[in-house]
Amino acid sequence: IADRVGGLDYVLIGADDPVAMLRHTQECRERGVRFIADPSQQLAFADGETIRPLIDGADYLFTNEYESYLTETKTGWSQDEIDSRVTTRVITRGKDGADIRTRGEDPIHVPVAGDVERVDPTGVGDAFRAGFLVGLAGGLGGGRRGRATLGGGRARGSGGRGGVLLAGQGDGLLAVGDAARQR
Repeated sequence: IADRVGGLDYVLIGADDPVAMLRHTQECRERGVRFIADPSQQLAFADGETIRPLIDGADYLFTNEYESYLTETKTGWSQDEIDSRVTTRVITRGKDGADIRTRGEDPIHVPVAGDVERVDPTGVGDAFRAGFLVGLAGGLGGGRRGRATLGGGRARGSGGRGGVLLAGQGDGLLAVGDAARQR
């Protein structure tokens, strides 16, 4: 695929079969392709020997607060040690927003949007990551992404993942899914 499209900016390695995740991560390293680690649900089942190579050297590491705790506990690495092994670490904190920790920069706290009707949290972390990566693909640097107030979740209705919305201030609006029509 990389040859057909003229190269890859990043490869997102999400929760999958742990052996496949390790294989994809290693292939990225061997080919010199930057990768984004989002091991999510696999962190509950994996041990430190599996987790360490999944995240070590990632350009971006996405976890929620609980997954961050599992990562630290199972790898035996402190928050600072993990931060030194990835370029940017993004930790979502539910109603408390998200923290973006980029090596060599001051951490950025991103609060949730204030005017979002919270109906169903299903898929909010996925929507946040999608919006973050849309911003990255669109050339927004960490500071510009970080200054935007982001919110995610079901804006209307219930069930499923349709209608997921990410809103931003200052540098524009990012929308994902059915809510994109509201832009």
